[in-house]
Amino acid sequence: MDLNEDGKLDILSGCYSETNFEKMSLKHMAGLFFVLWGKGQGQFSPPEALKGADNKLLIINPGSGATHVDRSSCTRPTAIDWNGDGKIDIVSGNLEGSFTVFLGEGKGLFNPKNTWIRSGDEILKLKQRHSDPTFADIDGDGDLDLLSGSGSGGIFWAENKTPDPKVNRFKLSKFKTLVPPHTKRLTFDSYESAKPSYSSRIWVDDINADGKLDILLGDKAIFEWPKKGIDQKAYEKWRADHEKLLKRNFELFHEIQKLTEEELAHPDEGRPKELAEVRNRLGINHDQKEQFIYTEEAGHVWIYYGK
Repeated sequence: MDLNEDGKLDILSGCYSETNFEKMSLKHMAGLFFVLWGKGQGQFSPPEALKGADNKLLIINPGSGATHVDRSSCTRPTAIDWNGDGKIDIVSGNLEGSFTVFLGEGKGLFNPKNTWIRSGDEILKLKQRHSDPTFADIDGDGDLDLLSGSGSGGIFWAENKTPDPKVNRFKLSKFKTLVPPHTKRLTFDSYESAKPSYSSRIWVDDINADGKLDILLGDKAIFEWPKKGIDQKAYEKWRADHEKLLKRNFELFHEIQKLTEEELAHPDEGRPKELAEVRNRLGINHDQKEQFIYTEEAGHVWIYYGK
């Protein structure tokens, strides 16, 4: 997409958080947006953090009743003319699974105040985390629909039901599931290995040039299988401990968002201390994994041909 209208294609990207994970304030963590400005002939500038029209870093404001970690981190941007004014806007996903818009002001500048995409009166969001928007007229009715993958996998579709896209470009319904999210661990000899896995990222195009839109899906698959001769009870205890620690880590991470600055100033007390202890135990637990199972990671690209 040509963000700054100079006739050269640019590359737009998000990120998990603006600062090093170990040093950042968990209460205020937020992802940035990066652009590699096109120079022509396949050449691009080094990545540059995108700024708003106020010359400050473009950061998602989570709004009331939400946390920075949920709504401001894991930015997943796409460029589109959201409001039909002829200027490129940014629509971004996030950790929570919701979607927000920064309206463009032309020449690569964007209004620093984001607004949340809604379905009716409610903020539009996935049931899963990690939204990643892309737009296409998937139902062939002449307007653009919103599609997304998720951290749990799958493909999700928010149909655009606007009566007149020239007057109001988007009136989005709640998400429907086109491909269900992944729910099971994979082994190389299992049937499940022939299905898309976690962290789905999608793109829509007519891949086979038959006049019908197809969906490309990229994923991350983690395969695991027990080692021979292991103590099954010991393995099951390790797995149960692992899941319990992961759950508590997730809970504490979000509890910390509600702490005051004074509470955060004392990391050796209360919930910050417990979070550090849980993460230490998670590290020990993770190291024990090699006693019980083999693991391999792989990424696949899947295609769903349009009918």
